[in-house]
Amino acid sequence: MIENHSPKLTSSEIASIWGTYIENTMSLNIYTYMINCVQDREICELLNEDKQKLINNIEELTKIFLQENLPVPVGFNENDLHEQAKPLLSDSFFLLFVKMMAKAGMTRYATTLSMNAREDLRNFFSHCQKQSTESFNKACDISLQKGVFVRAPFIATPKENKFVADTDYLDGFKVIGNIRPLNVVEISHLYLNNEFNLIGLLLCTAFSQVCKEKEIAEHMIKGKELSKKITKNLTEFLIKSEVQAPNTWDAMVTDSKEAPFSDKLMLYLMNMLTAFGIGDYAISSAASLRSDLQGEYANILSDVTTFAKQGMKLMIKYGWLEEPPSAPDRNNLSQH
Repeated sequence: MIENHSPKLTSSEIASIWGTYIENTMSLNIYTYMINCVQDREICELLNEDKQKLINNIEELTKIFLQENLPVPVGFNENDLHEQAKPLLSDSFFLLFVKMMAKAGMTRYATTLSMNAREDLRNFFSHCQKQSTESFNKACDISLQKGVFVRAPFIATPKENKFVADTDYLDGFKVIGNIRPLNVVEISHLYLNNEFNLIGLLLCTAFSQVCKEKEIAEHMIKGKELSKKITKNLTEFLIKSEVQAPNTWDAMVTDSKEAPFSDKLMLYLMNMLTAFGIGDYAISSAASLRSDLQGEYANILSDVTTFAKQGMKLMIKYGWLEEPPSAPDRNNLSQH
């Protein structure tokens, strides 16, 4: 008979709780700040709900670390938050940010769930995924109600099913003849990547105004210019296929010069979003069949990977990059 027990945590389970703790402590500071700045009552209620979920999750993760005799990560705390700083971004951005973080959470927690064997951890991450789904749906509902939800482009309704008849379907470059129009899968990825880039553009713009360290501010400016370049190039694919590009999102950066967060938190957030972007561009490349789109995503991945590496080097330079738990260095241990 097999007895119920909670075995020692595996490496993937330690990675799961470690990464989730750091990201949740960062998000708690961000949501606390947004609650202090937001004017809209419904957005404020959503932010408060999500903040309480973060508090509960952090408490639960802390218990697991202590039960397993693992050091609790440093993560982020009240020293990384300047609670009374003036609004740096608009209410519409807060709503867009919540939607983006919830969407990322749904993907992240699904992956994390699959990395865990222990029942208590699977239950925890299943609950986290459910929370992200609820938050995403509420953010969408509020956006639709307020008329600020930017939908993906519409196309003419297909009248019949079709099968690809020729390998020309894969061509994105032709000297003679026309390139086929974008299909709905390719359009959807262009739309989602543009939405994600807008968030990066606004955050880089905002953070470049308030970073204390010149190097960090310059890094944010590079991120802003990269986001502009990516958005321009991806939008051109829609225009060339005569697909209506989405309207501008109703989000803005204020003229505040007061930093709401530490440089450490702002740089970590940008690195995290960049990592999300790398994953999204790789998926978009795999899902897009036209060779010119695949080539564009390859160029974007190269640029974004370089930007991500620069961000990591800055984290290390300033002593902000917390090292994940590692396997023992056997070579070092064997030295006498």
